[in-house]
Amino acid sequence: MPVATRIALVLAWLGLTPAAAPAVGWRIVTPISEGRVALAFDPGSGRLAVGDARGLVIGTPGEALRRVPLRGPVRDVAFVAGAASWLLAATDAGLFRIDAGASLRAIALAPGHAAREVVRIATQSGAVALATAGGVFVSSEGTVWQRASRRWPSDAASAVALRASASGFDCWAIVAGRVWSVELHAVGGGFREADARQLVLPDAPTGNGPVDVAFDIGGADAVVLFADALAVRAERESEWRVLRPTLAPGARIQRLVAAHGVAWLATDRGLWSAPALTEIWTRAASPVGTRPVGDLVGHGEQLFAASDTAVREAHERSRAPLDQRPALPIPDGDPPIAALQRAALAYLDLESAHIRALRRGVEQRGWLPVVSLRVSGGGDRDRDVDFDEAFVSGEMRHLVDRSHTRSHDFDASLTLSWDLGDVAYHPEAVDVSREAREVLKLRDDVLDEVNQLYFERRALLAQLAMGGAALAPEEALRLRLRAAELAAGLDAWTGGWFDRVVPVRRP
Repeated sequence: MPVATRIALVLAWLGLTPAAAPAVGWRIVTPISEGRVALAFDPGSGRLAVGDARGLVIGTPGEALRRVPLRGPVRDVAFVAGAASWLLAATDAGLFRIDAGASLRAIALAPGHAAREVVRIATQSGAVALATAGGVFVSSEGTVWQRASRRWPSDAASAVALRASASGFDCWAIVAGRVWSVELHAVGGGFREADARQLVLPDAPTGNGPVDVAFDIGGADAVVLFADALAVRAERESEWRVLRPTLAPGARIQRLVAAHGVAWLATDRGLWSAPALTEIWTRAASPVGTRPVGDLVGHGEQLFAASDTAVREAHERSRAPLDQRPALPIPDGDPPIAALQRAALAYLDLESAHIRALRRGVEQRGWLPVVSLRVSGGGDRDRDVDFDEAFVSGEMRHLVDRSHTRSHDFDASLTLSWDLGDVAYHPEAVDVSREAREVLKLRDDVLDEVNQLYFERRALLAQLAMGGAALAPEEALRLRLRAAELAAGLDAWTGGWFDRVVPVRRP
């Protein structure tokens, strides 16, 4: 059982319930191609920009987005607020400025190829910060660029964030795998740096470096994102606290935004939400909650997520009282989830009986003796020769006596020895414990995947059953195909067991 499920059960047993996740559904805004995806939203104009491997589209959600004549895959996009907001797009071909009339203008930051490789864009109140392969650059108007800090290294930067302050802006970035910060004071058409330094995060994960930074989210003043943890600094405090959210097994954190009054965490195994960073994280509604989220952007009551092959917008859904909600129909012939889990674990040989057999074997091994068998053999060979003379009847006679003697010896011994210390604690018990932990992690991954497939299929079948003739033919067909896809996944996880148990349904 996944850790998140165990925590939820314990809270329920204690009479405690985590804060309810926002009741949001998802509607498709625009399709996207697979691969790298970048999103940007302008709250002032309500425009959304979506960049992928095919280029860039801009428009208002709910209407058809128009394509910008921009070639090459898009790495990141961001709207720059001002008298007339404009858009910055970082592509494999360089950095471009896109005005309201969709006119393009290439922007050069600094000499050298590294400065052209822009990977992240951050904007705040007209200021722009860029993370490039040659360091971090900032500008107050998007035309004159300077390095964020002369104290920062000029190595490759992977993330950058901006925040307005009383004296200007706070700029944080991840450069060469480390987190750096600087205060930028507006001077003329540029910035003057102050208090530039590298941030030290106590107890931060050492296996993986930071992946992103964010400000003012979930009750935190600043957050540094790692693949499996969040380094959080409370408002007006200098101490950092490392949080390890309970997510899907193996999930890697990618983005953190605030929308609909909660914090949203994008991972490669779905989207999660929590009222605060220290609260329990709950999975978002399908399909965004169960699919990798490439990018995430949110503001106020608007949230957009790039998941699967489409960009989806979150919309509020009313919560009916529990006694008024329709019961989830159970499809005829469907096995209970417990039977499905046992079938999957049996097919993948992940049952607990295997570990129990290993433990019993190690416990009994101390009573088994070490058997030694020794066999030896030997042999002797003797030769004797005697010479003698005799004078008989006037003649001299020479006498010679010869003898040959052989012998063979064989020796065999059988030795049984016991190390009674192994009876109390065998050294290989440590290896069995390590194997048990690895199997437990793998079991959690398998059960989490099987549970997602099973209940998402149940939800689709329930939607088909309750929707009936009200569903459009193409929507009903899409739901049936998706349910068949999920059933095929369950059949694969159980080695054909699911297909043999569930009766064949034909349209």
